[in-house]
Amino acid sequence: MMADWKLRTTAPELAARYKAEGSWTDETLASVLDRTLRANADLALRVWSDQRPFVGSVGRVHELARRVAAGLRASGIGPGDVVAFQIPSWVEAAATFWGIAQSGAAILPIVHFYGPREVGFILRQSGARAFVTADRFRSLDYLASLEGVRAEARELELVVTIGAPPEGAIGFDALTDHAPEGRLPEIDPAAPAVIAYTSGTTAEPKGVVHTHHSILA
Repeated sequence: MMADWKLRTTAPELAARYKAEGSWTDETLASVLDRTLRANADLALRVWSDQRPFVGSVGRVHELARRVAAGLRASGIGPGDVVAFQIPSWVEAAATFWGIAQSGAAILPIVHFYGPREVGFILRQSGARAFVTADRFRSLDYLASLEGVRAEARELELVVTIGAPPEGAIGFDALTDHAPEGRLPEIDPAAPAVIAYTSGTTAEPKGVVHTHHSILA
């Protein structure tokens, strides 16, 4: 379950103005992504990577994203939850970002070079229920510190790894082994959509919360 974020409220007169001007609508990140990805399904999508290159189409990755969403929903994760991921610039990163959005959960991306201290803090403070990560990337062994990270994150229930999963985790293939759902879940446009953590240069990282309203305005 999402941490008890103390979100700044918007004055009623400002909220009414934003809606009247069309800045705030009933659209959500999930609905905008779904519509846009479907409209551009035939476009080529390429990921340049010396470890996991990918050449395909937007539609192919959207299909994978919809399976990510279905896998999360089958695990009981959806609106009101936080799903974090720490994945290098691989096609799975795009599919996971899009898939979390279409599950209705809030997206929490973590930069690929963060170590166990930062990752553990972010997962614990955010109350993330699921975490998708790679097994390793170049010299970085994500699984070596995974057990300690999990011990810090009390709300964490589902861990997914790209590569061979350790005990207590499932593989990315297992997460995506679900037929896509026919429709998006009901999502409150005023709910958190993306949580982006600061670098924590002078103190602990801070979570910057974007609602669907704010990120689409």
